[in-house]
Amino acid sequence: MGGRQSNCIPPDELSPAPCPIHFAGPIAKWVGDDHTVDSPDDLSPIACPSASIDRSVWCRSEDSSTIVLATGSHSLLCLQFSARSPEKVWLIILSASQIVELHDRLTHEWHLDPAFVEADSSQPPLPQLGWLSLVASQHRANFELWHIEDEARAPGASDATLAGVKRRIDSTNQRRNDLAEQLDRTLLAELAPRGLPNPDAPLHSESPGLMIDRLSILALKIFHTCEELDRCAGPEAVPLGHAERNRERLSILEDQRADLAHCLDALWQSTLAGSRRFKLYRQLKMYNDPTLNPVIYRNRPV
Repeated sequence: MGGRQSNCIPPDELSPAPCPIHFAGPIAKWVGDDHTVDSPDDLSPIACPSASIDRSVWCRSEDSSTIVLATGSHSLLCLQFSARSPEKVWLIILSASQIVELHDRLTHEWHLDPAFVEADSSQPPLPQLGWLSLVASQHRANFELWHIEDEARAPGASDATLAGVKRRIDSTNQRRNDLAEQLDRTLLAELAPRGLPNPDAPLHSESPGLMIDRLSILALKIFHTCEELDRCAGPEAVPLGHAERNRERLSILEDQRADLAHCLDALWQSTLAGSRRFKLYRQLKMYNDPTLNPVIYRNRPV
């Protein structure tokens, strides 16, 4: 995990960027924390936990049914108004651009921090980020898995070393899948009080958690492809055509990630609108379960 800074992720582009968030539903009076809101015109900056709201970027649709706002990339919660329930309701903001920015920023920071490798992976990387901390934990599992997989391909590695690496791959991959499922559980628990997902809506074949997992892997592929481009600009000898190959790879990866991020946003908005639904799909891995893997339970000492 080299400490070199990739030219593809300059530090000045790692700062939080505004992300558009859409909330559907009629605007009703909300009274709380000394704030009274009767219409979008009356909205003033309201302090939300872990959120930063800029009044200047708020606008409303023609029928006033939707508030469009921008929040910093670390904003997790905001207000949703309901005519039937005039109290404030907190709702997780799922924004693909927030997730992509977080993946890129953490990938960059973790590669520059040798102490991160020794850190306790059972602790969430960014507990102050609430739900995005879970996104960060899932990305960390993929980050660790990527580099353990590299170790498995080290020339000259002994059989004992490879056996140890294989066990680390299994346990880390289990954690990766468990966290992807936890992302979906968290989102579904957040939607349930609102009667969502709509059980009559068409089913989406892939859940947000699985899409976020794929975005995480794409962030790692993009970072390491950028590192290979950096090699071409340095003194290290590289194979002929290495730069052209990796520029092509980078273009494909960025295009694929942009498509997937758009699909994630579309799924979430459709789910909130009740026109699409997703389910929790359990991975149900068997190889790590001593009661399900025959090689383990048939060879267990009596």
